[in-house]
Amino acid sequence: GIASEITEIPFKEKIELKNLSIKEIKDFVGRIIRTKYYFDDLFYEKMYQMSLGNPFYLIEIIKNLYDKKILFHEENQWNFSKKELNNFRLNDETIQFDIHSLMVFNEQEIMILKLASILGKEFELKALIQIAQNVLEYKNDNDLFEKIFSVIDRSKNLEIIIEDFTSTKERYVFFHDKIKESLEKSIEIEKKKELHSICANVLEQEIDLKKDEAIYSITYHYNKTDNYKAKIKYNELSAEKSLSRYSTKEAVFYLKNISDLYFSQKKITKKMVKTMMKTSHYMQIIGQVNESIEYLKRIMKIAEKNNYDQLLMDI
Repeated sequence: GIASEITEIPFKEKIELKNLSIKEIKDFVGRIIRTKYYFDDLFYEKMYQMSLGNPFYLIEIIKNLYDKKILFHEENQWNFSKKELNNFRLNDETIQFDIHSLMVFNEQEIMILKLASILGKEFELKALIQIAQNVLEYKNDNDLFEKIFSVIDRSKNLEIIIEDFTSTKERYVFFHDKIKESLEKSIEIEKKKELHSICANVLEQEIDLKKDEAIYSITYHYNKTDNYKAKIKYNELSAEKSLSRYSTKEAVFYLKNISDLYFSQKKITKKMVKTMMKTSHYMQIIGQVNESIEYLKRIMKIAEKNNYDQLLMDI
């Protein structure tokens, strides 16, 4: 049916990696909705304005126009509402990217993009290569490097990623949050945990824990795993680093992570309770008073249950 023609992969041939002119957009849209009929020029001008000729965006825009009944098929003919099209705005919620729909990347190349998404919205080429070496199977490193460089170049051409020229390192940024989210969500939960663990291990081997900014990245990755000890260790390091920079709000984020992990334990030690009290203290400083009180109530119950009398007095 018509709906499936829009929502399924629109065509089998590979998309040429370039931004399309308005004339080329006419043919491209025709291929998506399987028609040789041309709309008024207004339609294609709007398509160009919203997508800048990027085929990746064009596919998603057409799907959204159809879903919102701005683009419709009746009496065996395609048409659109000029008024609704003029009011249509492209935003973060409008686009739900499906990288597979491009037919540009094979499964192994998509996996490289998935690894990049695990690293975060911003990622360094060096880190991507190191993680790919741990995950992907290639005959030799040169083949892997060539494949990664090819994926990076094509992704830049399609504006899936852009290069961060403000960085002294070779760093890239996903052009749109939805692209990164779509790639990451397509990875199975257990596999995702494994990849985050690999990312953390790779970063651990590269940095000076006392100096390097990557400490926050390691914490981010371990927080996505089930590694309890590593989560405690790196959240503590990140909290300490944040406090040393007088970034109390950031420190509270990491302290809460630690406290919540402690709350989940069957046996809670005095050291754990002291960390919880510290968390509550800093929460009050940044204005999270109500949440801090709830923390204190939970701490008091734990202290009473374990006969931590001195800690009760401190509370």
